[in-house]
Amino acid sequence: MPWEHEPRDLTSHRFSRTVVNISSELVRMSPFVLGTVFSAGLVLAATSPVLAQTSYATPSGGVATASSNSSKITSHIDNLRHELKITAAQHTQWHALADVMRQNAAQMNKLYQQSNRNADKMNAVQILKSYREFTSTHMKALNLLIPAFTKLYDVLSPAQKKTADEMFENRVAAATSSKKSQ
Repeated sequence: MPWEHEPRDLTSHRFSRTVVNISSELVRMSPFVLGTVFSAGLVLAATSPVLAQTSYATPSGGVATASSNSSKITSHIDNLRHELKITAAQHTQWHALADVMRQNAAQMNKLYQQSNRNADKMNAVQILKSYREFTSTHMKALNLLIPAFTKLYDVLSPAQKKTADEMFENRVAAATSSKKSQ
């Protein structure tokens, strides 16, 4: 199957498999899309159903809940704060960015949960329309995220900026190499 190379947690639902397949094809078509999507993924990790599903298998065989996803996002935000070594002087910009990240995650989670309820009943056209809605919501999230991230980036030290730049570069490089090996 075309999605056999995707992580197991992305293949639990027909809708998820379809979204992953469509997004994989779009990414293969455009290196620019790849860079954009995976750079955004650094800050939006665990919020986009295309990149990291909000519903995933747990070690006990169950499905993770929105609350476990919320803790995953909180953990991701805390990790970014630690990696970037955010100072007290940067807390205002950092908290604004973290709030946007949480809001974006909540929007994507809500959309995913709505779509997932009807996944087994959706035909090809409905799946494409749902994918369009995910893409549109993701673009809205990026439109909120970029100004908040820019305000933080503007107050980062040169060393912090270098770390942020490397985090994005490493994400794109990893994504590019994994796509080439498939």
